[in-house]
Amino acid sequence: MSVLGAFGMLATLVGLFGLVAMPVAWFLATRWLQDYAYHVAISPVMAVGGAGVLIVLAMAVVAMQSASAASANPVENLRSE
Repeated sequence: MSVLGAFGMLATLVGLFGLVAMPVAWFLATRWLQDYAYHVAISPVMAVGGAGVLIVLAMAVVAMQSASAASANPVENLRSE
């Protein structure tokens, strides 16, 4: 599996889970915000922006872990086992 394939699979999974979680979060947030005197509307731009930040954050974590694993000396790991 190539690195780009792993990023694509990760983006697909995060996007899929985001699509499942967004309606639930919107419903719960809307119900919670109805109790306040000053109502705040939740726009779809907020959800899309949050999903974008989530995908970028997940890819950054995977990239850092991949770089750490690639730069590690395998002899050091074998000595500790």
